[in-house]
Amino acid sequence: MRNRTSKFLVAFILAALTFMSLVDASNSTEQDDAIKAARVIMASIGDRNFDKLWDETADYYKDRSGMKKPSFLANWTITRQQYGLLNDSTVLDTTMTTTDPAIPNRKVFTVTFVNTYAWGKAYERIVLVEENGKYRLTNFFSAPQ
Repeated sequence: MRNRTSKFLVAFILAALTFMSLVDASNSTEQDDAIKAARVIMASIGDRNFDKLWDETADYYKDRSGMKKPSFLANWTITRQQYGLLNDSTVLDTTMTTTDPAIPNRKVFTVTFVNTYAWGKAYERIVLVEENGKYRLTNFFSAPQ
């Protein structure tokens, strides 16, 4: 009886460890995908390619804000004018939550960068949600370093 219990316990622990590593690998893959998407988005912002940025923005955000493409392009052009082109970009931090009250019942990734421009450095954060199998921009924050 004791041998049977030991075998069951070992099998249970191995199954739990396997499940935990699969869950961890899944989260890691999602995080990697979110970082890749954030880098593409940051490059669009840094290159001032706001048409492409519009395409990388979540429909969820567009619907919630009611923003149309001409307003979006004007706002980004005006607010990013003083930044100029992006010289260098490094990911500092990535987090994931499922409890963002602004975006209920969805995984939300935030990717924080330190970016270098001709005038200096800025911390910039891209907030992403998964939409139709792709991570898309849903919010953006920037502050000089």
